[in-house]
Amino acid sequence: MSKLFDFFYNFKIRSKLVLVFTATFILSVTTGSAILYILVRKTVESTIDRELRNANTSIRDIVQTAVRISARNHLRALAETNRDIINHLYQQSEEGLLSEPEAKNRARGILLAQAIGKTGYMFACDIRRAPDHIPFVAHPKFDGGEGAHAKVVQKAVRERNGYVEYLWQNPGEARVRNKGTYYVYFAPWHWIIGASSYTDEIPKLTSVSDFKEQILSLRFGDTGYSFILNSRGDTIVHPELTGNYYGQKDAKGTAFIENICKKKEGKITYWWHYPDRYGMAERVAIFAYIPELDWIVVSTGSLEEFNRPLAQIKRFALIALIISLVLGLSLISWISSHMTNRLKNLMKTFEAGATGDFTVRMGNETKDEIGLLIRYFNLFMEKLDSYSNSLKSEIREHSATEKQLAIFRKFAENSGQGFLMTDLSGNITYINAALCITFDEHKPENVIGTNILTYYSEDLESELRNRIIPATLKQGQWVGELIIKSAKGRPTPTMQNLFLIRDDTQNPLYLAGIVTDISEHKKAQQALRQSEEKYRSVVEESLVGVSIIQDGYLQYVNKKYCEISGYSYEELVRSIPHLELVHPDDCMMVRDNINKRLRGECDVSEYKYRRIRKDGEVITVKTLETRSIYRGHPAIISTLLDISKEQTLEHQLRQAQKMEAIGQLAGGVAHDFNNILTAVIGYANLLKIKMEQDNPLMVYVDHVLSSSEKAAGLTQNLLAFSRKQLIKPEEPHRINKIVQESEKLLKRLLREDIDLKIVLTAEDPTILCDITQIHQVLLNLATNARDAMPSGGTLTINTTIAEAGKDFVRPDGKNRTDRYVRISFTDTGHGMDQQTVDQIFDPFFTTKEAGKGTGLGLSIVYGVVEQHNGYIDVRSTVTKGTTFNLHFPMIEEDEQESCEPETVPFEKYGGNEVILVAEDSTAVRQLTREVLEDSGYTVIEATDGQDAVQRFSENSPEIDLVILDVIMPNRNGNEAYQAIREIRHNVKVIFTSGYTGDVVLGKGIQDNAFNFLSKPVAPTELLAKVRAVLDG
Repeated sequence: MSKLFDFFYNFKIRSKLVLVFTATFILSVTTGSAILYILVRKTVESTIDRELRNANTSIRDIVQTAVRISARNHLRALAETNRDIINHLYQQSEEGLLSEPEAKNRARGILLAQAIGKTGYMFACDIRRAPDHIPFVAHPKFDGGEGAHAKVVQKAVRERNGYVEYLWQNPGEARVRNKGTYYVYFAPWHWIIGASSYTDEIPKLTSVSDFKEQILSLRFGDTGYSFILNSRGDTIVHPELTGNYYGQKDAKGTAFIENICKKKEGKITYWWHYPDRYGMAERVAIFAYIPELDWIVVSTGSLEEFNRPLAQIKRFALIALIISLVLGLSLISWISSHMTNRLKNLMKTFEAGATGDFTVRMGNETKDEIGLLIRYFNLFMEKLDSYSNSLKSEIREHSATEKQLAIFRKFAENSGQGFLMTDLSGNITYINAALCITFDEHKPENVIGTNILTYYSEDLESELRNRIIPATLKQGQWVGELIIKSAKGRPTPTMQNLFLIRDDTQNPLYLAGIVTDISEHKKAQQALRQSEEKYRSVVEESLVGVSIIQDGYLQYVNKKYCEISGYSYEELVRSIPHLELVHPDDCMMVRDNINKRLRGECDVSEYKYRRIRKDGEVITVKTLETRSIYRGHPAIISTLLDISKEQTLEHQLRQAQKMEAIGQLAGGVAHDFNNILTAVIGYANLLKIKMEQDNPLMVYVDHVLSSSEKAAGLTQNLLAFSRKQLIKPEEPHRINKIVQESEKLLKRLLREDIDLKIVLTAEDPTILCDITQIHQVLLNLATNARDAMPSGGTLTINTTIAEAGKDFVRPDGKNRTDRYVRISFTDTGHGMDQQTVDQIFDPFFTTKEAGKGTGLGLSIVYGVVEQHNGYIDVRSTVTKGTTFNLHFPMIEEDEQESCEPETVPFEKYGGNEVILVAEDSTAVRQLTREVLEDSGYTVIEATDGQDAVQRFSENSPEIDLVILDVIMPNRNGNEAYQAIREIRHNVKVIFTSGYTGDVVLGKGIQDNAFNFLSKPVAPTELLAKVRAVLDG
């Protein structure tokens, strides 16, 4: 073998190139062709496999789609046929041939009698109370049961007619299967009628003709096709064969059909004989299983036909090899002759250079290997030519370096910066005058040779030896602060830059240092730190929130800012974008204001906006913002003040002022109007007493009294709305009974498309209330709920017991009692936005059309609840509904017994006492006199307060009782009473007035310090009160 290599090495370069190229080319082309053939073959096989599998998938999808369509059509026909039968029964019930219960029972029996496949069935459910309650009226397993929990039932309720497939597992079955249900709607009875069955139980309905042509149309080349057979070997679809071929063997005796039937999924090859074509050929078959039909889809084709492209590739590769070899040999012959000629020229030039002529050069420096060799030769000659010049240049440079060293030494000696050099052991070899001053040494000679570590404390000496100097030797440089201890022990803080000085071979020679005295800098830094701490303490303890905003984030916040936002310092600073804390509706305003400040359009601004605390509470804040520079970049310095409580107080004050103005108007109207009603009601009662019961005019008197009572009620509502009518909730009432008594009236008030639900607490607590006013509250809230549900809905009234501080918090923060009774009104209407909710209790505010609302209903509700020492809150969501929660103080059983109202005996109203009546209204005064005199009393009349005092002084011994109107000219009722008491302090007095808010009585009436009658007053009520006071 070695002789063979020696023989090869002695070849000329041209012969070597031809031989090597030829061998390499033939080997590479042959190897490449083989690899290409293998890759192409694998690609062809993969393509054939994918095409056959895709064909199987398409056929399986076609068959399964046909099965599902057949199942759907069958179930639809059953559902619609049963609906027609039920409609026939319904028609018979409409014609009177059957009662409706009989018709429904027959329909139910017909549905239950039917079966679909093995486990399929018919069913029906009643959806009148959907979606919450959907009972099955006919079902083989759940007859009479609840179907609202089933998703398919809910879908049927929504769509009324349609088809759905879903996975289902009957009780007792081992696996989940696909189930189909077709449902139709029978409107007269509100029934959903459904036909339901597993889809694999009705495959016999599938017709092969529906998809046979599609399957037979699939072809793969000239001989490839698809067919279907079952697991027993029966052909379902085949382009040529029919019958059973389970035992069929191929040309080599393999039972390939039996293998397909057993495997059901997979791939096989077999040999098929074509007697009428071209003999025997190998085929490939890929097959897939359809379990619901027990069918096997097979796609097959000839391997010889599939592999035809590979034979063409073989021929092409051989031709390409021959052509490439001819062209390659021609090319290599030309290249080799070109190379050898250039090498000969190079050898001649080498011979010329060897004689000592260093100026010789060779041209034609190309970029190939020979060109590089020529280039290196030229460089070599240039190096030899420059050596003499280099020696002269080094001598000149050495002289210049000595001059530069002298200049640097002079610079270092006169510099205010400290310079030193040590050897690698730390002994000082050079130090300038500036550093001598820091060391407290008089001249450098005192320091030269001293170890640098002697000028540091013991701790720093250890750190220098163990960390700093090794780090400098390893990394080449170290920069940091060190404290120098001078020869006199004086410490000096310095900034030191330590670095290595190396020789030409990069070996370390010296350790050098530049030392800067930073004492003054440290003092200034300490003063600045103290100033920052002083101002930081002022900001941190500020009563307003302070923040710095930069790049959209909070860079600093104080304690008060954290309290206002509810977040900690860590959660706020550089963590949460500032605008995420702002209410979405105010984000644009806040962003615009900040951007204006940053652009310099204004220096300082003050405005209000809403924020969202961590706990979700929305608060209103006032901010003062100014532009500043923080860490070299523009920023906003902001102060923040929470003004939510102030705004709430302002709103309450405005509400109180509005109610006070309306109340003054209502009080003035009520005073005069009640005087008129007193006369109307009084005379009408007298007329009724004096008329016979069978008098045909009696009905007109009743109408007058009824209308007068309604007018009195209207006045009371007006006063309650204005908070001028003082309600006395002295009578205990069970809350459940109050709601139950109102139920019938509420149902008449609501439309038929509104469902009224009442949920009562089992405890049935008691409250002190004016039951008439509570009924009015319930009616007003029900009316609003009805108007909020124009398309129908549900109104739910719920009574519960709530604990103050646990279940709710009163707006005023006070809890008069620990336990309250809550009445909740919840509707499913269109709801309200927050702006509407904030105004609903304002007088005359209404969202209804003109002429359809007064705007007083909810104001009256608010006034009544407030005067019962309760309160009301509202929760509403647009499109979802509204809830009103009424809270009334709850009383315990012992309180209930003590508050039972005393009954005044009405057996005897008459008497013979003398009564002084002071009333400025002539009609009321005359009515009072007539009523009292008819009952046996003696009446003395007075037209005003002064007249009443005069009459009393004249007849003081005879007068047993004084009736005073509160508002009279000359002297009002209270002033007249005080004057009469000076004449006789134990006089009995009854005050009357059109409303209880008269300022002349003030707190006395509310605390029951006076006997009082509210106008309008009926004669029987007047007589009962007079008798009770006289007998008291």
